[in-house]
Amino acid sequence: MGRCVSRVPRHHLILLFLFLSVIFSSAGESSVQDLIGAVGDSVTFPISIPVSGSLMYKAITVGQVFNKQSDTELSEKFVNRLQWVSQSGFFTLSDLRTDDSGLYTVESTKEQKGKQDYQLEVYKRVSAPQVMNSASSSSEFCSFLCSVRNVRGLKLSLHEDGVLLNDTSSSDTSDITLNLHLEIKKTNNHRERTFSCVASNPVSDKTTSINITHYCSLNTGKHMRFCL
Repeated sequence: MGRCVSRVPRHHLILLFLFLSVIFSSAGESSVQDLIGAVGDSVTFPISIPVSGSLMYKAITVGQVFNKQSDTELSEKFVNRLQWVSQSGFFTLSDLRTDDSGLYTVESTKEQKGKQDYQLEVYKRVSAPQVMNSASSSSEFCSFLCSVRNVRGLKLSLHEDGVLLNDTSSSDTSDITLNLHLEIKKTNNHRERTFSCVASNPVSDKTTSINITHYCSLNTGKHMRFCL
């Protein structure tokens, strides 16, 4: 008596093959790692090239290492700023500029073979916020303006004794400044309250302390109005 042998349909085998191909090809790909730098600082790409390999910027080779000999002047953009350190095998980019932001790929082709993509974002440091009386002050409310020069990634916030009161941010660096207003109701009851205005982005932060009694008289209740 013959035995029955079940056969897997051909189209099922094709689908299984395609699925396994995607799995194995994805396993060989490296995910993009984020790097952050400040204008004027330096950044080191943390994958070693001990013998031979390359550094690419936006798919163009800008640094080359062959048998422990480097050439870091392949791109005029990075001349005198890109270095390869033989002791560590790391590429380092110094005197960072905002237009250095972009996708970099480091690949080691001999000994410790490996490849890694890095998304570098370079930011200007923020300046200290300026505080001034606002023209919207009245007999009922006193008002002040917190202002800072706009840079990429900027966030401006107001705090009372470390507690966040209000904040704002802008993705458009064409704006010259970023502003926050605070209005407080005037009364005859004086109470010392310390406020601060904080400017921050991924690479820096600056705080300006504000003594509200220099601007107005306060009551014990919190009668505040915020506007951008």
